Amino acid sequence: MTFKDRPARLLISDKDPFACEALREALSGPNIEIAGVALDGKNTMEMADACDPDCVILDIDMPDTAGLEVLSELKRRHPSMHVVIITASDRPHQVAGALARGASGYLTKRDINIDELPSVIKKILSGSDAFVDGGALRGMLRSSVLDLQLKAPFHEIRTGAFQALSSQEYGVLRLLSRHWPDSEIARELVLSTQTVKGHIQKILNKLELEDREQLERLVGQ
Repeated sequence: MTFKDRPARLLISDKDPFACEALREALSGPNIEIAGVALDGKNTMEMADACDPDCVILDIDMPDTAGLEVLSELKRRHPSMHVVIITASDRPHQVAGALARGASGYLTKRDINIDELPSVIKKILSGSDAFVDGGALRGMLRSSVLDLQLKAPFHEIRTGAFQALSSQEYGVLRLLSRHWPDSEIARELVLSTQTVKGHIQKILNKLELEDREQLERLVGQ
């Protein structure tokens, strides 16, 4: 992977030195340069200003400053800098808050595949859509954060392929995440069962999934 015809420069920020070392080991390679490691929010800001990385790998849980505040300040000072959240939390308000503040990706430590991390970072750096992994997505789908047809604009949390979903398809997806059968989804959304099935097929197509079983694995526990 190259970034603008050179190796991508990454700054790793996590309060846990062992996590930092694991990320450094996983991401180091001929196409990625680790510009530095920071263990708190203040140091993250100082190092980002000093070394101007292409991407900051940031944990939400910082000892001195809230991670979302660090993210906001990074994007204020360096609007074009990518910030990828890698954290233990899948709390919906944190996922949505990070995306609304301009995070390029949100990955949960529980779901992350360390061997696939370089390719995920490559995808994030080369694309314009934010990336949300399965753990973060499941947390959002289980919550009222996705009751957006009533409470908030979709653009704050829809990312990647999910941006292609309509409001009604999102409603179907939210109820699928609760393991509702088609008949109950139809009753809740005041649709026919056939219309619900049609929405599910459109969701599969837009998310490039083969069947309903794959979809239910994605949004279920």
